Formats: sequence, C-alpha cells, structure tokens
Amino acid sequence: MKARFEELRSKKEGQGGFTLIELLIVIVILGILSTVVIFGVANFRSNAEQNACDTTKQTINTAGQAYLANVGATTIPGADSDARIATLVTGDYLQSSPQTTYGSLTTITLADDGVVAGCA
Repeated sequence: MKARFEELRSKKEGQGGFTLIELLIVIVILGILSTVVIFGVANFRSNAEQNACDTTKQTINTAGQAYLANVGATTIPGADSDARIATLVTGDYLQSSPQTTYGSLTTITLADDGVVAGCA
C-alpha cells in the first residue's frame, strides 16, 4: 500500500502545469481576438443602419409616388414631413409610420412634392 502511494506521488510530482508565460500568451491572444470582434461588430452595425435607412427611404418614395399617381395630385397634403407620412398611412400606401431616424444618419423627410431626402 505504501509503495502504491509513493508511486502515485512520484507521478504527480513529475506533472507540470501551465507556466505564467503560457497563460500570459493565451490572455494576449484572447485580447487581440476580442478587439477584432468588437471593431467588426461596430462596422456591421453601421452598415445595417445605412441599409435600413435606404430601404425605408425607398419605401416612402414608392408610397409617395403611388399616392400622387392615384390621386392625380402634384403635392402630398400635410404641414410637415410627419404629417405627409401620416397621410400615406391613412391612405393605405404604408402599413404604419416607419422609423425615420437611424443612429448617426440624417432624418428621412418627405417633401410635399413626394421627394424623399435623408440617409446621408
């Protein structure tokens, strides 16, 4: 029994763990990888905001042009851009009032002649 205990102890003493240098290298590598991921996600978010803004702008433009063509008017009634978009919603040209501000991008506006601006 004592011999078996000595045998296990000698095997245990021969086993080594990770050195401090190895642990530091792993930590540095993980830090570099997390930095790359953070910057990649930020760029992805910016692209997503731009695409969402462009899509909303095109949707409002299409709805405005359809309104003008169906009504036979040259202007969309409303005191401001939000009121004109509300006119398109009540006329069933849009399902609901879309989001018109996207992060750092400019606000989408609808002029009375149906011209859509924004997403710069």
